[in-house]
Amino acid sequence: GVTRVLVCGLVTSACVLSTALGAFHRGFDVLLVEDCCADRSVARHQATVAMYADYCFRTASTQDVSELLPRLRAPSRAPQALPVHIPGRAGAVAAGEKAAAEAAA
Repeated sequence: GVTRVLVCGLVTSACVLSTALGAFHRGFDVLLVEDCCADRSVARHQATVAMYADYCFRTASTQDVSELLPRLRAPSRAPQALPVHIPGRAGAVAAGEKAAAEAAA
């Protein structure tokens, strides 16, 4: 079944946040594709992401997602490490990502 939801869209502080919270409250692993979201101002978008990231969703870039999708489609016995946003490091990935990629190779 579905366990993970990728969220993106317009008005990060309202529509996108509402969708992310709804999925979170229903027990889904929520990944917000941050560079595919926007708000009426950059400051409002950033404030929303800063307030809720690592609480009800994790953030990733489109680059992170494009690297993740092929592995999600392929059958694997090992759990998949998800990209996460680390402030100050654009496109950063989870610490286990390198190990997971090496194990899959």
